[in-house]
Amino acid sequence: MRIDSNNLKEAEERNPQLVRVAFSGATRKTLSQAGTGFKNEGTISQRPEELKADRCIQRKCEECDDKANCFHGVSGSDSVSEFPTLILFVKPGLMFTKYRASVHAKCNAGEAAEQMVRVHQMKNGRLKILVDGIHKRTINKQVSSREEAGGHELLWKSSLKGVKAFELTLEFIPIDLLGQSSVNLDMVLNHVRLDFEKCLDQTNCLKIMGDQSKASYALRNQNKFQLKCLERASLPSFLQAKCRKWRACVEKNPSLASLLKTALKAAVRRRRPNRLQGLTQMDSRTPVGECVDPAYADPESFECECMAAFHAKCGDDEQCFKDEFCKHNRVCRDWKIANSCPENFLQTGSSGQAATMLERGARANSGKGAAATDSHFESALTGKCTSETQ
Repeated sequence: MRIDSNNLKEAEERNPQLVRVAFSGATRKTLSQAGTGFKNEGTISQRPEELKADRCIQRKCEECDDKANCFHGVSGSDSVSEFPTLILFVKPGLMFTKYRASVHAKCNAGEAAEQMVRVHQMKNGRLKILVDGIHKRTINKQVSSREEAGGHELLWKSSLKGVKAFELTLEFIPIDLLGQSSVNLDMVLNHVRLDFEKCLDQTNCLKIMGDQSKASYALRNQNKFQLKCLERASLPSFLQAKCRKWRACVEKNPSLASLLKTALKAAVRRRRPNRLQGLTQMDSRTPVGECVDPAYADPESFECECMAAFHAKCGDDEQCFKDEFCKHNRVCRDWKIANSCPENFLQTGSSGQAATMLERGARANSGKGAAATDSHFESALTGKCTSETQ
């Protein structure tokens, strides 16, 4: 969807409390944004901690625990823009077939808000843009310098009018795995109301990881570290101080702490070891299409009314959560096998089919418990639910 810039300027003049939110930058901070062409949009808020990064070989993915060869935010001389950007440098010879960066936002950004992705540089790769798991655009143009950047083929925008929650995902796909690959881009929300940021800070504790230190990056991206932190289990020494701060924030909300701990235990702990060769092999019975691996799903997407409804059913029962993961036809077959799910639940449908079936079922059976649970669970898995704090 294209945005009428004249209407956006008029909207800003009616409401001066609008900012730009960048899911990038070397650290969490707020900067002046003079000279943008929009009268009242005077600040840019860097929120790199909202980003979750992973990388995949086909559909086998692993979470990033270090910025090397993974998406991360940069500022200053490391950025090709006057503002903070998101970058990825991939060394030659790595076998990963895609690198992902995802953001879940569960707060209302306002009627004038828009999502924007703009490529400044790209080498040996293409960039896919997805919203709520739906492919919106692929950018293919190779750009070696900022002077070459520009034009519609390197820019994507979409209005957030009427949208209260969304998931924005970028997938960088190297063309030649034996060559060096890179991309430098903006991943931002424009014309955002100030209450949006207040809502983000109230609905999760990610601001603790806003310094994007080694500890913050690893704790943000590794679900197993978050689980160990909540359980007060042994962690590498470099994570311990950051863990204590994050856990203290989470435990201020006992319901949230309980939900995160139970969901992470059900998702991360496998009954069978995950063999290394599984990373490069794909089960021929697994249908083509995206599926959700609960072990790598963003736990911060659980912090919403959808998963709260699901939590109401299972409470702190880890096995109940695991059983529901097993039943869901969008959960990856490999996760189900590793967790000894019953054979009749091993079939995994494509993301589009699964979502459509669940949505139709919920509409057709509104008021029926099973359909409502499926609808909540679908939304919680994919981050498409709204926060109670809007």
